Amino acid sequence: MKRTEIIAEFKKMSRKQQLALLKRLASLAEVETSRQRTRRLASLPTAEEMTGVIRTGNQAPTDAEVKQMYINHVVGKYSR
Repeated sequence: MKRTEIIAEFKKMSRKQQLALLKRLASLAEVETSRQRTRRLASLPTAEEMTGVIRTGNQAPTDAEVKQMYINHVVGKYSR
C-alpha cells in the first residue's frame, strides 16, 4: 500500500477511529523504543568487564588515599 493510499483510507475513517489508530501506533512506537533501549543497554559491558581497560601508568589509589583526596577537595572548595 502506498503512502497516498494509506492517507486516503485514514481520511475515510471517523475521528474516533483515527484517534484510536493514532494511539495504537504511538503505543507500538513506545514499545519498540523500549525494546531497542533494553537491547542497547544489555550490550554494554559491565563495570567488572571494564576494569583495567584504561591504563593510567599508576596503581589505583587506596581507599585511604581516595578519602584524603576527597577531604582535600572539600576543604579547598569551602575554604575560599
